[in-house]
Amino acid sequence: MSTALRQGYLLIADISGYTSYLAKTELDHAHEIISDLLEIISGKIQSLLNISKYEGDAVFAFVDERSIERPELLLELVEDTYAAFRRRIDASNRRTLCLCNACQSMSTLDLKFFLHKGAFVLRKIGNSFDLIGHDVNLIHRLTKNSLSKTRGWRGYMMMTRSALSALSVMNNGMISQNEEYEDVGNVETFAADLHPQYEALLSRRLYVLDEQQAHHVFRAQANAPASLVWEWLHNPKKRAELQKMTIVAAKRIDGRMKQGAVNHCIHGKEMIVEEIIDWKPFEYWSLSQKGNFGEIHDDGELKEENGVTAIRIYSRLDLKYKFLSIFSRPLMKFLARIYHIDEMITTMIRFAEEEWKMKNESVIT
Repeated sequence: MSTALRQGYLLIADISGYTSYLAKTELDHAHEIISDLLEIISGKIQSLLNISKYEGDAVFAFVDERSIERPELLLELVEDTYAAFRRRIDASNRRTLCLCNACQSMSTLDLKFFLHKGAFVLRKIGNSFDLIGHDVNLIHRLTKNSLSKTRGWRGYMMMTRSALSALSVMNNGMISQNEEYEDVGNVETFAADLHPQYEALLSRRLYVLDEQQAHHVFRAQANAPASLVWEWLHNPKKRAELQKMTIVAAKRIDGRMKQGAVNHCIHGKEMIVEEIIDWKPFEYWSLSQKGNFGEIHDDGELKEENGVTAIRIYSRLDLKYKFLSIFSRPLMKFLARIYHIDEMITTMIRFAEEEWKMKNESVIT
C-alpha cells in the first residue's frame, strides 16, 4: 500500500453536548439516539467523502482534492448534513411519547463541523483508514476551541484559512479568530453559526411550480445519493460540457451559487440569462432562464430514500408576448425535444450512478 503524501480536505462532524447528555440520561435510550444521529451524519458525508473513523460522538472524513471538482460542494454538504441532523431531532421530539430523560433531552444536542485543507499520509488498517500528519493533528485540535465561550454557539462550521482559500468563497458573515495550541501553533479560523441558516430554511421555499402549471415534466430515479445527482445537474463545468455551451458566472453571492446568483449560458450567438430564484442544495431549486423568446422557469426536486434518489423537474415557458401564451405549452415541448433536454438529464443521471458505483468499488491505495 502506498503511503505517499496526499493533498485534500479533512472534515470532522462533532455532536455538541454529547458528554453531558450521556451523563444525565438513561444509557440504553441515549445510545440508540446517538447511534441514529451518527448514522444520519455518516450517510450524508460518505456520499462525497471517505470516512476514516468514528471518534465517539464525531465522524472524521477525508477526500483527495482531485475528487472535488467544485470545492463549494463541501459547504453544501455541511449545510445539508446539519439540516438533516436538526430535522431528525425536531421530528423525533414531535413523535416521541417516551418520558425518559434521554428522549426528552434530545434538543440539547447540536452539531458542529471543522474543515481544513492540507497534507496527510493515508494508512489502511483492516477495513478502516488511518490518517497521520501535522494537518490531521491540527483539525483535531480545532474541536477544542474558544468559540462556544466567546460566542455561545453550539451548532456551527469552523474552517481554516487554507480551507477558505481553496473554497474560493467570501467570509462575509463569518467570525474570524485565532486559536493557539501548544503542538500546532497559532491557527487562523473562520466560523459561521448554522442556526440562522436552518431557521431560514424552515420557512424559505420561495417558488414552487406544480404539475398543472408545468409545460414539460421530467421524472426519473437514480441509484446514487442526491448529493452526486445534484452535482451532475448543477456543476457549471459539467453542464457546459454536456450541453455544448459556455457558462459564465456573471454573479455570485459571497462567491457561491445560491439564491440571486446569475449565469450567462452562451450557445452560438444565443445567450440565456439564468438566475437562481430558490436554492437548497441536494433537495430543490428554482431557476429563471431568460432569452429572446421569453422566460423558462425550472422547478426541480430531489428526494433520496434508501440510496435511491427520485428526480422531478417541472418546466414552464412564459413567452415575451402574452397574446401568444396559448402556444407556450406546445413550444416548450418542442424546445425540450430539439434541445434533447430529457436525454441530457438522463445522461447526467447515468454519470452520477457510474461515479457512485466507482466510489463504492474502488479501494484507496
